[in-house]
Amino acid sequence: MARKNGVDIWKRIVAAEATAMRGVKNLQYANGRAINSEDDLCSEMVRWWDLVFPDRKQDFIHIPNEGSGSAKRGRELKKIGVRAGIPDYLVCKYGKPVGWIEVKFGKNKLLPEQIKFRDVCMAHDVKWVEVRSFDQFKQCLQKWGLYNPETDKPKFFQEVKTEKPLDINKIFKKVAKNEK
Repeated sequence: MARKNGVDIWKRIVAAEATAMRGVKNLQYANGRAINSEDDLCSEMVRWWDLVFPDRKQDFIHIPNEGSGSAKRGRELKKIGVRAGIPDYLVCKYGKPVGWIEVKFGKNKLLPEQIKFRDVCMAHDVKWVEVRSFDQFKQCLQKWGLYNPETDKPKFFQEVKTEKPLDINKIFKKVAKNEK
């Protein structure tokens, strides 16, 4: 392939990007990060929770019911209590259960076992929600009274208070004296 000032390379890069974007059917954004799968969405939810509520990490619990592994491992997990239809997350407030969150992405639909669990929750006034985006996740927490966007901000956004503002000129003068 003849290369003329990188034109052919650029065409290949543009073609590769176009191919990749065709596969990205459900691209969303959470806090400036692109997400393209249920796992990405879950990761962003956990990352956000840990930043906003660092002292309450134990209140956002993932229930590992993914059906991966061998048939033998599946039998072992069933023996110890893994159940079909249980949502992805249990949300608590200081250890007290508040509600369940089922995460779905794109065109994924609830399975029959998940629908059954949802219906049982609804019949008994237990909070249950299906989340398909990061914004829906935050809205759910806000509706449940767990999150206030005005007061609950990631801890690194809070102001760092110093006794006196730093004087950069004094720092440079000290450095200059030490170099002599």
